[in-house]
Amino acid sequence: RKKQEQSILELLERVRRANSAKSEFLSHMSHDLRTPLTVMRGHTDMLLSTITEDTDPSGEMANSIHAISNQITRLGAFADTMGSLQRLEDYEPCLKHIPSAVLTEMVSQAAIALIPNGQIEIHSELKEQDFLLDKEALAQICENILSNAARYVKEVVTLTLEQKQEYLIITVEDDGTGFTKKDLANASLAYYRGEKTQTDAVSHFGLGLYISSILAEKLGGGLQLSNGASGGAKIQIKVRCI
Repeated sequence: RKKQEQSILELLERVRRANSAKSEFLSHMSHDLRTPLTVMRGHTDMLLSTITEDTDPSGEMANSIHAISNQITRLGAFADTMGSLQRLEDYEPCLKHIPSAVLTEMVSQAAIALIPNGQIEIHSELKEQDFLLDKEALAQICENILSNAARYVKEVVTLTLEQKQEYLIITVEDDGTGFTKKDLANASLAYYRGEKTQTDAVSHFGLGLYISSILAEKLGGGLQLSNGASGGAKIQIKVRCI
């Protein structure tokens, strides 16, 4: 028994060291990327300021420099995500009592803001009571999931809030094309963007579901991904609330 306990302690220590090394790597990588990117940004800005119609009559040079500048912006945003992931690993939930009405209003307002043209149906089955939650973390989770639904919705997104025993369940379902088998296996991994999102905007790095999954786990629950009856994506957020 003592040998087994010692093995468990050694395993936990190796995990702790691995996590520490990963956090240190992300921090250094993020920092090391920013310096050369800042220098490159300065040079591209200088080049753009010196181009005239005489030196670049076709505009091809300016277009090329703008393309380089856009990629520098993308890499800068990528470096910022590395710092965000490091902070996420160290995040400690701040639990406070939140009335169910306030919670419903918070989620509903986020949905209305993020889903275009009023394409949202909201159903709350919560009874009037207080929940013990990290409001900011839950808001971040909901905003990430709703933003994901907004990218694929055709006509309507359905949002449902309910309580099951000690858990708050928030379900977001759209009527888009749904998850592929590969998506279901990998969508919660960091930097996974899926086959359908390769041409997304610069700011999209495939971190929304990963961040939401980590935060939900820190709140005592997790995410469940599936496809709904209509074939669209269905994401269930589950967090402890009492």
